[in-house]
This record gives sequence, structure tokens and C-alpha cells, in this order.
Amino acid sequence: MTTPPAGDSDVPDREAKLRRAAEGGDPAAWIELGGWLLLNGRPAHEYRPWLRKARGSQLNGHHFAIEFLLDDLVAAGRPDDAFETLVLSGVSSDGEAALRVARRWERHRPQEAEAWYRRAARAKDPAGLIAYGQWLEKAGRSEEAGPLYEEADALGDRAGALFAGRWYAARGRREQSLAAAGRAVRRAEELEARTYGENQLRTTLFDAGDVAFLCGDVDGMAEWYARAEAVRYVRSPASVDWTTAATTLIVSVALVPFVQALVGLVAQDAHEVARNALRRMFQRRGHPDAVVAEPGQRILVARDFSRELALHIRTEASDEALEALARLDLPSGAPDTPAPDEGHQETVHWNAARRRWEVRR
Repeated sequence: MTTPPAGDSDVPDREAKLRRAAEGGDPAAWIELGGWLLLNGRPAHEYRPWLRKARGSQLNGHHFAIEFLLDDLVAAGRPDDAFETLVLSGVSSDGEAALRVARRWERHRPQEAEAWYRRAARAKDPAGLIAYGQWLEKAGRSEEAGPLYEEADALGDRAGALFAGRWYAARGRREQSLAAAGRAVRRAEELEARTYGENQLRTTLFDAGDVAFLCGDVDGMAEWYARAEAVRYVRSPASVDWTTAATTLIVSVALVPFVQALVGLVAQDAHEVARNALRRMFQRRGHPDAVVAEPGQRILVARDFSRELALHIRTEASDEALEALARLDLPSGAPDTPAPDEGHQETVHWNAARRRWEVRR
């Protein structure tokens, strides 16, 4: 939505056009007019009736209009008005509205976004609890995130169980981690039975395998992966070209237990087992029809969203590179001040010439 500044000569004409469209019954125009009046400082009794009128509308134009209006309001430093718009128009509940505002506010003023994430979490919706936990982890406050993940898990949420499992794994709480992964799979199975959600079940089984690997359970990882591969993949009706070979794939992990799991295998002189785990992770991320790059070209990017840190490791990593992981001193990845969305990320690469892992900023 492009809004002319108050006082512009086009303002009366713009308002008149919006009113004609809104009075003609166009739900998108109800949102645009209400938003236009709000952005231009009109009193609540003028803009609120139009936003309320949009409640229950299902037209795509209505939702596009809401998105543009939210962007304008947040960019103008008016998150409270953005929240009111979502609730009045019936697009979101209080918790959902707070989360949508939080994600936008984070792009503009990341250090002030916490209040909105906290508000979303207070609604006891799993998505809000998880989002606030992720924000806290990126802000270097990981210990505070765990109880939020546990609460989302306790509400019966599949994703909440996976986040709790990863959080437990990062703290060496193996039994709790594996149990959480199992709960996530059971919930995905229940969803699949009700809604034919095969793809989500497939993804959850792979995620459970990743959690098992973080706990050092390579056999458990293989079992979860085998179950995932046995689930039918439902292809999207959209036409996708999978002829380009994939050379780099990203996996979200808790990086410390990921490295520790590899180090543990190397300590057992199981270098090939470690490489095989990396291969399986790489292959499982790809679409079933994708052309996979030659083994020597495959790079797995193990990205830790909570630390703004990523490890780039080849699936055919040399024995020397794997052994050197034991000497890798991972940077904290936590910013001095909470600003999770600044886009800064440190990466760790193997320098074959210097025979060591190096951090790049």
C-alpha cells in the first residue's frame, strides 16, 4: 500500500476512490480505506468500522491489503496500530497478531521486538512460544528458551517437541532429547492419519533422526531415516525443474552437539561412520527427484540459528579434517546486544592448505 503524505493534493481524490470501492462491497477496499484513514491520522471512529467490516472476508485481495498495511504501519513505527488492525479485521487472534507484529518489528528495531514476542508467548499458542524461544536463543539467552519449548511440547505441538529435543541435546540430556523426538513423530503420525500429511510425517522422521545424531545415536538416526524413506513423498502439483545438481544443502542443528557427535565417532576410529552420517543428512534434504552432485562436491552447511554460526563440511571430509574438529573452538555466536535479525553470521570452513578449521566473518 502506497500512502501519500497528509496534505498532498492527491489526498482527497485518493480517499474518494477508496470510499467508492469500499462502499461498492470490495473487502480489499475496506482494508485499504480503513488503513488509509489510520495512516493519515483520522480518528478511530472513522477507520475502525471499515477494518471491522473486513472480518470474515476470505478474498485474497483482503489479505494482500492487510500485508501492505502492516508493512506501512510498522515501518512508520506504529506496531500498536498494526496489532489493532489485525485483531479488528479478524485476520488474527491476539497471540497470532502479536507474533506477526513481532516479526516485522524485529526487522526495524530488533532490540525492541522482545516485548512483542513475549506478548505472543503469553497467548500460550505453540507458534508464539517457539518464536520467542528462537528470538532468545539468537539473543544469546538460550537457557531462557528451553522452558518455552517445553511448554509448546506440553501443549501437544509437533514442532515444540522437536525444538525441545534439540535444546535437550545441546545440554547432554540424551534421554529427554530422544523422548521428545519420539513424541514429535507420534504427533506427526496422528496428523497423517487425519489429513494425509505424508510429507510432514516424512520430514518429522528425518528431524527425529537428526536429534538422534545430536545425541550420538547413529543407529537411532539410521532407523528414523529408514522409516522416513519408506513414507510416500507427495509431489506438489507445481512444475519444478530438479535437473540442476545440488552441491550445498543447509541443515538447522544445535552446532555444539553436532560437532561433539562427529568427534565422538572419530574418537572411536569410526571416520567412515561419521562420513556416512553426513552423506545421509545431505541426501535426505534433497527432493526425491533432484539430481545430486558428485560426492566430492557435496557440502553440508550445519547452521545453528541460535548462534548465527554455520559449519561448512564436505560429506567426504578427510580423516584429518574430522580429527581436527576435536580442536575446534567454536565462537559464541551471541551478539553483545540482542539484535537477532541483523544478518551477521560467522562461518567455519576447513582450510586444507593450513590443515585447520577457520572462522570467517
